[in-house]
Amino acid sequence: MKQPDRQPEVLSPSDVARRLKGDLPCIACGYNLKQLSVLDVCPECGTPVRATVLSVVDPYATVLQPVRFPWIVAAGLVVWSGAALVAALITWVLRAVDVVAVLSESQIRFAPLALLGAICIAGSGMASAVLVRPHAKVPAWQSVLAACGVLTSLGAAWMYWRIQGVHDPVHVRPFLESVTAQPARAWLRIETNGLLIVSLLLLRPAARMLAARSLVLRMGRVDRQTMLAMATALAVATLGDFCRLGALASAEPFGTALNTLGVVLIAIGSMLFTLGLFGVLTDCIRIARVIVRPPASLSDVVEDSP
Repeated sequence: MKQPDRQPEVLSPSDVARRLKGDLPCIACGYNLKQLSVLDVCPECGTPVRATVLSVVDPYATVLQPVRFPWIVAAGLVVWSGAALVAALITWVLRAVDVVAVLSESQIRFAPLALLGAICIAGSGMASAVLVRPHAKVPAWQSVLAACGVLTSLGAAWMYWRIQGVHDPVHVRPFLESVTAQPARAWLRIETNGLLIVSLLLLRPAARMLAARSLVLRMGRVDRQTMLAMATALAVATLGDFCRLGALASAEPFGTALNTLGVVLIAIGSMLFTLGLFGVLTDCIRIARVIVRPPASLSDVVEDSP
């Protein structure tokens, strides 16, 4: 005789309505929901308690590998992105100094800023070493790519110094005193951008792995492909340098049009790259907070027994 199907187990209300443990501020008003049932609502604003629980609980909290040196990794992420942003802003300041010098017909140059920019890029590259193996069970290929990304960042720092600290002080000011491209400088820029693009692409897998520790980034609540967009922006700027080089061998009026197009592409690519650095810094700060303070699991906020 066929046995009847087993009925699913029915949980009593007391099994479901477990109590919150520890301090848990309401996501709407900040009221402490400690010791309330997950089936209750906030006494202050009426927001369901389960909404607050779902906003703070990471279902993968018990699966994520623990970071061995959380403060070092968190600091490294912030320095990596922050130093790169400072270097980009320094470059904009150097170009602004060129504008002031041309308008005032002076010979002012801020050579120390060029050195500071190169140091910032080198510091950013060294800080990115925290991406090589931040925790256990990192795939070997990912660690190798990240290590190569660190090395290419250091190479980009050296190329940056060759442009801003070696070439520019003894040549006419780019884009202003020289209408057409300076071939030596254009090739140095192309090489620098190439190294930066390679570095971004090599570091991206490791950065995305750490970004997965943030529930906000992993669940797509903040839609970001920042590093890929930055690499694209650098490619646009590099295309601008190639256009300016091509203009040198082109007859008029095509040469002037090609040179102008190149300047526009360089400006657009540079601005987008700088904006991307702001986005990366924002993400790194968010990830650093999660690394220092690991995400909560359900057992961290709900009592094990009713």
